[in-house]
Amino acid sequence: IVDADDPLRVRAIEIVGRLGGLDAVEPLMAVLTEGGEPSGVAARALHAIAERHPGSALRERLVVPYREALAAPDESERREAAAVLEALGWQPGRDEAAARFWIAQRDWAMCAQVGNPAVPELMAVLEQDEPEALCGAAGALSAIGDLCAWDYVAALIGHADATVREAAARVLGQLAARQPTPARKEQLATELSPLLRDVDERVRIAAFAGLSPLGDVGLFALLAG
Repeated sequence: IVDADDPLRVRAIEIVGRLGGLDAVEPLMAVLTEGGEPSGVAARALHAIAERHPGSALRERLVVPYREALAAPDESERREAAAVLEALGWQPGRDEAAARFWIAQRDWAMCAQVGNPAVPELMAVLEQDEPEALCGAAGALSAIGDLCAWDYVAALIGHADATVREAAARVLGQLAARQPTPARKEQLATELSPLLRDVDERVRIAAFAGLSPLGDVGLFALLAG
């Protein structure tokens, strides 16, 4: 498994994983840190070995550093850690580590299922500038329904990308519907009314739909004004 020929290494790692001996753990751990295809195959081989030796505490030894790496500052490192954890057969729970895992995997629906522990992680995503991630994180926050996210989502109203503005309008409307107080309705009207004149038709439609918590009378008054 230390051969310079990657295809040969991959084949050797697969065989070692099937044999399932604990003596292969250290060499496989060394491959695991390299990245690339051999690393992924090594992770699956280690998973297979851990399955054969459930009482060896091997799985936890393998999982801990990669679970911690989900909080790394570098996005590529976080994605790699999530890929290794998946190959190791790690089962995310409902905590911040799980939220980081699903964010790294870009699985926003699963992240939303984590619930409130995911909120701080999702709000951190809203401070980035990747449109796909912004839309996904905003949607997950809407599904969770935590109104603490309001200001973070509202900050996306002026984003240069129309898909982000559209998502922000939709999510603010959904959040306001969860707490349709007069103050929240007024806040919603303030945030979304500029988008009714947006250059992008999809954004205008989303803003109009997002204002539905105002009710027909409130919406008429806003449009008349």
